[in-house]
Amino acid sequence: MSFGGMRGGGGDSQDRTTFVGVVVPSSIKKLPKNLTAVGKPIFKTLLNAAISHLKGENVELDIPSLSTEKLSEEQITTTFTGIYDLLKASFRIPEGGIKKQVYTEDLEALKIPNEFALDIVKSVFGSKRAAIDEKVTENRVRLPGLQNLKWRCDVAISTSTLKRAMKPSVLMQMTLTNGKIHTFELPLEQFHKLRYNVAFVLKEMEDLEKRNILQAP
Repeated sequence: MSFGGMRGGGGDSQDRTTFVGVVVPSSIKKLPKNLTAVGKPIFKTLLNAAISHLKGENVELDIPSLSTEKLSEEQITTTFTGIYDLLKASFRIPEGGIKKQVYTEDLEALKIPNEFALDIVKSVFGSKRAAIDEKVTENRVRLPGLQNLKWRCDVAISTSTLKRAMKPSVLMQMTLTNGKIHTFELPLEQFHKLRYNVAFVLKEMEDLEKRNILQAP
């Protein structure tokens, strides 16, 4: 398996937007140089420590014992920060949300050396993923979801100003996953806007799921 010569979407790797986002954190920008400086053995130690931390385990990383005359504690700490930030961005994407090949190309675009990129790919797409995803889900801040929806159509026969109004409206009651119940009334015009916007969002989600980058390998 080689990372050389890969390009996403036919463009230059330097112009692509990776899974990290449009703005690449400085810790990740410094990672290629830092990885070369620390070498493979220390990299594996830092990678395993970052994974353990993401799994919610207590991590005791003895930085001074890893440092040498040519490798300062600051370099090791900066490298660990870059690895951790890279993994955190990787696990932020749901499982199956990015193809392995596309992820590999993104690492190349970030200029991660091939010998280190191979281990990172194995960590993100390997057996340890489930435990990390579970921890990420536990810590994720989420809005309550929709558990149940009831509705009925009412017609106002008359109002205080009109003897014969005959204005339809939709009364809706939403039960959320946190147990709260919200009841509200929509005029027919507003109901049509709601219906249109829901249909529009569903269509956007369907189009997004069809994109190759979101299809599982």
